[in-house]
Amino acid sequence: MSQNEGRETPEQSGQPGQPPTAEPYPGGAPYPGGPPYPGAGPHPGGPHPGGPYPGGPYPGAPYPGAPYGAHQWGGGWMPPLPPRPGVIPLRPLGLGDIFGAAFSTLGRHWKQLIGFVLAVQFATLLVIIALGAIGLAITWSHLDPVFDPGYGQDPPREDLVPVLATFIPLGVIALGVALVGLSLTSAAMPVLVQEAVIGRSITIGTLFLRAKARTASVLGVTLLTGLLAMLPLAAFLLIGIPLSVAAEADGADADGSVNFVTLLPLVLLLVGFPFAVWIWIRYGLATAAAVCEEVGPVTAMRRSAKLVRNSWWRIFGISVLIALVAMVMAYVIQLVFSLFGILFLFPALAMTGPDTDIAAGMVILITFYVLFSVAGSALSQLIFPTLSQLATALLYVDQRIRREDLISGLLAANTSAQPPARP
Repeated sequence: MSQNEGRETPEQSGQPGQPPTAEPYPGGAPYPGGPPYPGAGPHPGGPHPGGPYPGGPYPGAPYPGAPYGAHQWGGGWMPPLPPRPGVIPLRPLGLGDIFGAAFSTLGRHWKQLIGFVLAVQFATLLVIIALGAIGLAITWSHLDPVFDPGYGQDPPREDLVPVLATFIPLGVIALGVALVGLSLTSAAMPVLVQEAVIGRSITIGTLFLRAKARTASVLGVTLLTGLLAMLPLAAFLLIGIPLSVAAEADGADADGSVNFVTLLPLVLLLVGFPFAVWIWIRYGLATAAAVCEEVGPVTAMRRSAKLVRNSWWRIFGISVLIALVAMVMAYVIQLVFSLFGILFLFPALAMTGPDTDIAAGMVILITFYVLFSVAGSALSQLIFPTLSQLATALLYVDQRIRREDLISGLLAANTSAQPPARP
C-alpha cells in the first residue's frame, strides 16, 4: 500500500489546494476545531452512537469545558476537576462541601481559633467580674437591708435606690462588653474562612487585628438584626398593654374574655418566631459581608438580602441542619466529659474509709467532677457557635460563587499568595 492510498485528493475535497473540511456527523455539528468524527456515516437503526444525547453529555461524547480527547477510565469523557487551593473546590458548593470545609477549617486553624476564642472569653469574663466587684464595693453597706429586710417588710427606699442606681448601669455596661466580645469572635470566623478557602495560614495576632477592625460593623449588624427580629413583640406590647389596661378597667376579665397575658405566648409563637427566623436567614450573611467586603452594617445587611434572594429555603435548610449537627456534637462532648468526671469520682469514694475524714473524699469528688464538667461545657460552647459561624461564612462564599463569579477573584488571590518560584 502506498503512502497516499486512502487519502483524499484536493479534487475530491471539493476545493483545489485546500485541506478537506470536517463533515458533520449524524446528529450534530463537528466538534469545534476537531477532525471529522470517526465513522461518520449512516448508522443502521438510527444516529451514530457518537451523536449528542438528549439532556447533556454522555460517555463517549465531549463534555463542555473539557479538552477534546480527555479520555478517562470507563470510556467516558469527563470534565477537568475544578481547582482546589484550599478547603473548597472553586465551584458552587453542595451540602457535603460546606460540611467538609467547615470541619477542615476547624482542623487546619484549631490552634488559632481556640486560642483566640478563649482569650476573648477570658478577657470578657474579667471585665464583667471587675464591674461586679465595683458594684459590690459601692453598695456594700446597702446590700443587707435590701436583701434581708425582715419578714413582711419592704426594702428601705434609701437602700434600694443606690443599689438599683449602681447595678443597672453596670449591668448595661456588662451586656455591652459581652456583645463586643461576641462580635469580635464572630468577625474572626469569616477571616479564617477567607484564608482557608485560598489555602493560606494565619497567626493569632493577624487574626485579632483583622477581626478587631471589623468588630464595630459586626456589632452594628447584630444590634440591627436583633431589633428587627423583635418588631412583632414590640408592636404587640405597644398595642396590647393599653388594650389590656382598658379591658381591666372596664371589667372585661370578669366576663371571661381573653386577656393580654394569655395572648402573649400565642402571638410570639404564631407571629414573632416565624418573623425572627425569616430575619435570621435574610440577614444571616451580613456578618461575612461586613468582614470580607469591609462595609458598614446597613450595606452588609443589604448585601446579605441580595445574596439570599431566591435562595432563602436552601440557606434555611443548610443553616438549620448545620446548627442541629453542631448542637448534637456539643451535647455529646459535654456528656462524655461529664461521664469521665463521674468515673474519676469512684476512686475518690474508695479512698474514704471508716478511719478517714469523709470531707476530704467529698472535696476530691467534687473537684474532679467540676473540672471535667467545666472543661466539657467550655469545649461544647466553643464548638456549637464556631461551627455554625464557619458554615455561614462558607454559605456566603458559595452564594457569591453562584451569582458574582467569585472564582476568578479567589484564583487571583491564591496566585498572589503563592511564593515566587526559585530561579
